[in-house]
Amino acid sequence: MSKFKNITLVLKPNIIEDFTQFLPDLITYLLNQKATVHFFNFEKERLKGLACDLLSQISFIEKTDLNHISDLVIVLGGDGTLIGFCRDVGKMSAPIFGINLGKLGFLTEFSKNDFMDELGNVLNGKYQTRIMKPHFASVYNKENQETFNGFFFNDMVVSNDSIARIIRISIFINNEHLFNVDGDGLIVSTSQGSTAYSLSAGGPIIHPSVKALVLTPVCAHTLNSRPIVVPEDTIIQTAIFEDSNNVVLTLDGQLAFSLKKTDVVKTHNPKHPGFQI
Repeated sequence: MSKFKNITLVLKPNIIEDFTQFLPDLITYLLNQKATVHFFNFEKERLKGLACDLLSQISFIEKTDLNHISDLVIVLGGDGTLIGFCRDVGKMSAPIFGINLGKLGFLTEFSKNDFMDELGNVLNGKYQTRIMKPHFASVYNKENQETFNGFFFNDMVVSNDSIARIIRISIFINNEHLFNVDGDGLIVSTSQGSTAYSLSAGGPIIHPSVKALVLTPVCAHTLNSRPIVVPEDTIIQTAIFEDSNNVVLTLDGQLAFSLKKTDVVKTHNPKHPGFQI
C-alpha cells in the first residue's frame, strides 16, 4: 500500500503514442497500491484514447487544486515538461517523480522502460529528494520601471531574435562593470542548467550541488571571451546598447520577452521554497 494517497499524473502535452504502451499499466499499478489517481481536467479527452477502461476510477482536478489535494506528482515527459509544469504551478510542497520520455533527462531521471522499481521504493517511503530552486529575471526600462518578471531553472538567454547580426550588451555583477559582449548573446546558467545550452556554447559542467551561476558568451566577436562562474546570489545586470536591435530575453527556452534598446535585465534570487525532485 502506497504511503502517498493522492497522486497526480502530469503528461507531456500534445502526444498520445508515447503513452499507449505503459500509461494504463501505471494507472492500474497506482490504483492497486490504494492511491487515488488524479489528472487535470483538460486531460479528459486525451485519456479517452489512452485509458478509456479506467476513466471511472480516475479523479479529475483543476490545476489550482493541486497543492491541497496531491501529496505526490508524477511528471511524464522530459526536462522541459517538468520545468514547464513547475513554472505553471509557481509553488508546490509535494515531491515530483520525473519519468523521462525524451532524449535528454537530467531532472526527469527515470526511464519509461525501467522506472517501476524506483517508483515502488518511493511509494514505500524509501526515497531522497533535492530542492530545485528558481532564479528570477526582471526587465527594467530606461525610467527604471519593471516591465517583465519571470523565473528560470536552467538558463536565461539574451540574444538576437531573428537576423544573424551581432548585438552589443554590457554585463555588470553586483553593480560593478564586468565586460561587454559583442556577439550572438549571453547565457546565464544555473549549475543544473550547465549541461544544457551553456555547455554547447563552451561553458563548464558544474555539479548541481554547487551553488553557482555561469555567464557564457555566445559566439563572442573577440579572442579572449571566456565563461565566468559566480556565486548564485550574485546580482547580474545585462544592459542593451542603443545600436542593438531585435534582442530577446528567453527563460529556459520556454518563455520569451522582447527587449527594447536601453532595457536592463537583472537576475535576483528571492526566497522561494523550490521544488522537491
